[in-house]
Amino acid sequence: MVTQVALPSPAQRLERIARDIHDLAFDFMETPRTQADAVARAARVEDLAAELRSVVRG
Repeated sequence: MVTQVALPSPAQRLERIARDIHDLAFDFMETPRTQADAVARAARVEDLAAELRSVVRG
């Protein structure tokens, strides 16, 4: 028997992206402890932007 998993709706995906952006905004209020931390933050922004484009494009 195959179980189908329901994928999140676009609205649910946007809600999660919004939460992640909110969390990331607080991270940016603090000075990064290391350069790797700063790079990780920037990478997270890029990941969220890519995911947002994916949701918008369908």
